[in-house]
Amino acid sequence: MEEWVGQQWHHWLSRREATEYEDAAVALKDIRVALKALLVSLGGSANLGLQSVWPIRFAHAGGSRWRLTDYGTHTLALIDHESLHLPPQVNCFPDARLNLDLYYWWVAMAAVWPAAPQHWYQQNQIAMQRVFTQLPGLARRWPKMRQALLAERPSLHALSTVDRTNEQIVRAILQQSEPQFNHLAHARRFPYPIRLWLYPSPTVEESVPAMGETEDNSDAETHADTQSIEGKKSARRVSEQDEKSGLLLFRLENLFTVSDWLNVQRPQEDDEDASNDAAQALDQISLGQQHSAVGAKVRFDLDLPAQAVDDLPLHEGILLPEWHYRKEAFLPDHCRLVPMLSRDAREQNVPEHLRGLVRLVRHQFKQWRSEPLRQHRQLDGNEIDIQAWVEQISQPTHDSAMAVYTDRPKVRKSRSTLLLADVSQSTESYVNNRPIIDGIRDALLVFAEGLDAINEPFSLYAFSSIRRRQVRFHLLKNAREPWSDLTRGRVLALKPGYYTRMGAAIRQSTTVLLDAEQEQRWLLILTDGKPNDVDHYEHRYGIEDTRKAVLEAKEKGIQVFAITLDPEADEYAPHLFGSENYHLVTRNENLVELLPRLFRQLSI
Repeated sequence: MEEWVGQQWHHWLSRREATEYEDAAVALKDIRVALKALLVSLGGSANLGLQSVWPIRFAHAGGSRWRLTDYGTHTLALIDHESLHLPPQVNCFPDARLNLDLYYWWVAMAAVWPAAPQHWYQQNQIAMQRVFTQLPGLARRWPKMRQALLAERPSLHALSTVDRTNEQIVRAILQQSEPQFNHLAHARRFPYPIRLWLYPSPTVEESVPAMGETEDNSDAETHADTQSIEGKKSARRVSEQDEKSGLLLFRLENLFTVSDWLNVQRPQEDDEDASNDAAQALDQISLGQQHSAVGAKVRFDLDLPAQAVDDLPLHEGILLPEWHYRKEAFLPDHCRLVPMLSRDAREQNVPEHLRGLVRLVRHQFKQWRSEPLRQHRQLDGNEIDIQAWVEQISQPTHDSAMAVYTDRPKVRKSRSTLLLADVSQSTESYVNNRPIIDGIRDALLVFAEGLDAINEPFSLYAFSSIRRRQVRFHLLKNAREPWSDLTRGRVLALKPGYYTRMGAAIRQSTTVLLDAEQEQRWLLILTDGKPNDVDHYEHRYGIEDTRKAVLEAKEKGIQVFAITLDPEADEYAPHLFGSENYHLVTRNENLVELLPRLFRQLSI
C-alpha cells in the first residue's frame, strides 16, 4: 500500500512539473544525415560522430521539488573529442520549429567549438560568440530561442543567495547577443541547465581515476549522479560504502530496497549470464568507485593464452611509436610488437577444394607476366590508345599535344609485395555461411601460389593485438624464404583471436618492405573491420594512428592498398587509405578470386 501511494504521488508531481510537448517533438533519426552535412559544411570535423544520448539527471539549483520527481532530468547535448552526443528527440518547446532549431544550434556550436583546452563554461561562451559572428543566418533565430529559454528558467525567489547570483549571471549571458566571459560564483550545485550549451561528456581517460588514485569530488561538475542508458536501465554513481565500519541496523522494510546498492566488483565476471540476469531484474543500477589497496589485488589477464599452447615468440619484442592525434605527436616506444611463429604448423599440400583454382591462377599469373607492359596516354608510342582517342574526339581540349598513344617499355620494374592479414577475433564471424578466417586462409594460399608461379618475391604476415604491449605479428613467409609445404602449413594454421592494433602492424610491415631490393614495393592489407583494441585504441584514436602509419609508408615510396570485408568501410576507409586505395568486398564477391584480379589491375 505504501509503495502504491508513493508511485501515485510521484506520477502526480511528474505530470505537474513536466515540460514536454510530444506533438512538437523532432526525432534525431529523421534529420541525422542533414545534421552531419551541416556540421561539415560549417567547418566542423568530418570525423566527429553524431551519437544518441538519453536525458541527463544531475543536481542543480532550482528549488526542492525537482528532488521528488524527474524534474532534474534534462534534454541536453554532450561533446567530447570524438563525438557530439545528441538526444534522440527534442520536445522541450511547444513549437516544432524551435525544437528543430535547437538541433541546428547544437551542431553549429560543435562546428565552431574551440580546440584549446579551457573550462567548458568558457568554451561555450566562445562558441556562442563565434556563432553570432560567423553564422549570421542561424543567429537570426536567436531571439525566439532566447525567449523560450528564459521562460523555462527557475524563479529567483526559490533560490539561495549564491544560486540566485549565478542565475542572474546566466540570464545576463542569454539576454546579450555577444556573450562576455562571466564567471560563476562557487556554489554547492550547478545552475539550472542552459539547454543550448554543450556539456562535457565524460570519457574513460577523463572520468575514471587510475588504480590507487582517489577521485576528486570537489569540482561542481561531479554533481552529475545519474545517467540513463539508452533503451535499457538507468545508472547512478554512488560513493563507496565501507563494509567494516558503521552502525549495524536491521529494518525489515529494507528487504524491498535491495536494488539501492550492490557491492559488485565489475572487472571480475565469474558468471556473466548470472550477472546479466541480476541486472535485468533491477530498475536502476548503482555504480561506485572502489579504492582498495593496490597490494591487495591480483590481476589476471584472461585474454592471454597459456604459454604451453600459444604460438612461439621469435623475439622479446620490438618497440614502436604510436601517433597521438590530440597531442599531434608520436608517443615513443609506446607499442611492443612480438614476432611470432605458429606452434601447430605442419607441412601441408594445397587443400583439395582449392586445387582447381590454384592451377587456374598460376596459369593466369604466368600469362599476365608474359604480357608486354603498356603505358597509356603517351604523346608518342607504338600503337594508338583507343580509349584516349575516343575521349579526345568526344571531349576536345585546347591542348595541341594529343596523348593518344600506347608505349611498351622495354624493361619491367622489379617488385616486392607484402600481404598483411588481419586475424583478430572478428574474423571468426560468418559471411555467406562461412567463417571469414577460412576465406582469408584460402585467399592467402591462392595469392601466394600465383606469385610463386612468376618467381616474384613476396611476404605473408598476419597480425592481432592485446593492448599496446602485445601486438602479435605472425610470420607466415618472408621475402627470402621459398614458398613450400611448410609455409603453406603456417597459413592453414592461422587462428582468429584478440584485437586490431593496425598502426603498429603497418609500421613493422613498412620496415620489412624497406629492406627489399626491388624498385617497387607494395603493401596489401586484408582486414574485416576498423582499428580497435581493448584499451583506448578505438574510434578516432585508432583511426588516426593507422592513417598516420599509412602516410608514413607512402612517404617512403611504398604503395598501400586495402581489401576490407567491413560493410561500413566506406565511412572510414577513404580517410585511412585514400578513396582510390581500397576495395570493399561485397557479399556476392569471392575473396579468393578477387585478390589475384585486383593485384593484376594494380600492376598495370
